[in-house]
Amino acid sequence: MTIVRKLRQKTGKSLNAFAIEVGIEPATLSLIERGKRPCRRTADKLAAALNAKPEKLFPGYDTLREG
Repeated sequence: MTIVRKLRQKTGKSLNAFAIEVGIEPATLSLIERGKRPCRRTADKLAAALNAKPEKLFPGYDTLREG
């Protein structure tokens, strides 16, 4: 289980509700929660919504593609 999923579950929000709140597709969030690396913009959105540093959520954050 990824840290993104753990933190999202702590919010008590469903995957669908959280994805909509963040502004990404639920399918995209599902892939990220299963280990797919997001683009930097999506990583930043998730980090802000989870009140976390993107570097903590995504090791190698500085190597994420722009997007």
